[in-house]
Amino acid sequence: MLIVTHGYPPAQTNGAELQAQRKVAWWHARGHVVRVLAADPQPATNQPFDTLAEREEVVDGIPVRRLRVAVPDSTRSLRETYDHPLLTAAVERELVAFQPDVVYQVSGYLFGTAPLRIAAQHGVATVLFAMDYWHICQRITLLRPAGACCPGPRHPADCAACRLTARAVFAERGPAVQGAAWRVLARAGGAAPARVGARLGVADFADRQRTIAADLREVALVVVNSHFLGERLAHLGVPRERLLVVRQGIAAGEFPARAARQSRDHAGLTVLYLGQISRHKGTDLAITAVRQLRDAGLPVRLRLHGPLTDTGAYAEQVRAWCDDAAIHLGAPLDRAGVAAALAAADVLVVPSRWYENSPNVILEAFAAGVPVVAAGHGGMAEMVRDGVDGLLVQPGDVNALAGALRRLATEPGLLARLQAGVRPPYGVDDELAGEEAALAALLGAGARPLDR
Repeated sequence: MLIVTHGYPPAQTNGAELQAQRKVAWWHARGHVVRVLAADPQPATNQPFDTLAEREEVVDGIPVRRLRVAVPDSTRSLRETYDHPLLTAAVERELVAFQPDVVYQVSGYLFGTAPLRIAAQHGVATVLFAMDYWHICQRITLLRPAGACCPGPRHPADCAACRLTARAVFAERGPAVQGAAWRVLARAGGAAPARVGARLGVADFADRQRTIAADLREVALVVVNSHFLGERLAHLGVPRERLLVVRQGIAAGEFPARAARQSRDHAGLTVLYLGQISRHKGTDLAITAVRQLRDAGLPVRLRLHGPLTDTGAYAEQVRAWCDDAAIHLGAPLDRAGVAAALAAADVLVVPSRWYENSPNVILEAFAAGVPVVAAGHGGMAEMVRDGVDGLLVQPGDVNALAGALRRLATEPGLLARLQAGVRPPYGVDDELAGEEAALAALLGAGARPLDR
């Protein structure tokens, strides 16, 4: 198996990269021959555009070839974001040298759909693990620059307007100006003559949509972690019979469930947030909701851990809000730290403005016996059973989030009922046995499709 991914531990350790590593380790342990081709994304200040640096290493017994490349920004052509010539050439070289039975691609970020297209041209079976909305949305999140959720583009002009209004000249004027500019540009791009639409980038996005849709039609199997994402890919043209929906698993014993609430040196509700500290993740909503409850005299504490990925005014505001003993902003945690933080929490909050697909952190909370308050859209709405193992709130509504936390802090018995309603998530074997069976059917080689 050749695994193609936009990042791989230990250089990159977000959810997609950790899932890729877990899959690779499982397949390797089953006796399959696995090799990883990973992009190593860099800012242009570290790696000049139009250059590629390669290095070979071994990670946990798995050979990994890393391709150090600058991430294309708005100064580069749109095509470079989904068919990067240097990465495409590297995939071709790797495919010819390694001769895999299967090319298994994670997401589409950086590599685009070229690995799927090249493998199909060589007669190699292809699997796409669609982690996010990249194939539908160049911004990945299906969030417009002003922060509104996009149901999916009606026309390439919608996407062109997103790319234009993400630029600093609009962003510096705030979300209201960005939103108004998006509406004007999307309308103009959809109605303008072709030459005007081309200047706005409409033709570029039409090419992106056609290329991705054509490449997806060649994929033998598309694995997704949520029905929400699966439906959107089906709308894009992926045949439903090629979609495998399976929730990701959690390693047994990694997050032991609590037998009883830990003893505390304080009263009240302890709320935990784990993940990127950023606007699209709704971190500010969690902070504001807890500040409201504190101002109302309720003993609620918030602990936040993760990288501060947004910069500028947002980062400054978050730091100012967290200058409080009751609202603590901490560094990202390793696996043991995550387990300890969950063991000390009453509830995990996941207030993402974007749809999310299948956040690992929700499954980690459930594995630790911790209920979840989440935005009720996207894949999150499939994971949290409202009133059973958590509460779902209106996305982007800070008052709804504060109301849910208020209920947990004041409603007798509610927190205990939700804790009792938490079910352990799938194990890794449950997840990947289903994938292996699908691969066996794909290759027609029995129960162990990649054994040599």
